[in-house]
Amino acid sequence: MNPNDRPMSEIPKYRRPRYKPEKFKALVHYVCYKAPNPKKLGATKLNKILFFSEMQNFLRSGNAIAGEKYVKRQFGPTSFHLLSALDDLQEQGLVAISEGDSKVYASQSHPTTLYFSLIRPRLDLFNGEEIAIIDEVVDIVCNRHSATSISKISHNVVWQAAEDGEELPYHTSLANLLGEIRPEDREWARDRIASRG
Repeated sequence: MNPNDRPMSEIPKYRRPRYKPEKFKALVHYVCYKAPNPKKLGATKLNKILFFSEMQNFLRSGNAIAGEKYVKRQFGPTSFHLLSALDDLQEQGLVAISEGDSKVYASQSHPTTLYFSLIRPRLDLFNGEEIAIIDEVVDIVCNRHSATSISKISHNVVWQAAEDGEELPYHTSLANLLGEIRPEDREWARDRIASRG
């Protein structure tokens, strides 16, 4: 039997990755440490780095890094536990947070939050592939994007379909792999359907 012909009852159900709070805190700490300049990070970019790192790792390996829950917010996917993780990291003396100079966008002033790693983060909780993915995402988000441009990129088909505050499950990252449907794709589908008829 072709796996694509299995009844729906036999297809395994998606299970959200288990959340690992200590690993998530280590992930947040590592991103703060790895960002090339605190002025290039900020809250928006921090959320996007966490989200894109987790989703890239899921796409490549089938596993999340820390299993964090991400929800739809106005400016893109947002980490559910980020504020509590940052509070814990501050209390432990691992990260410092301060409000930076305000930026002005469309005549509105927005404070910039700056994140400073105070000591080297734990790396023993991560494997080499996870570190490589996080490093790549930090570089792309911090060095090639503004908070506005990375927010626009995160407004993908899944984000658009979700309600505000709704969880964005890991498996929905697969929808971003879909390309444009070409005429030859339609022809292939027609042939496939006709051969079954």
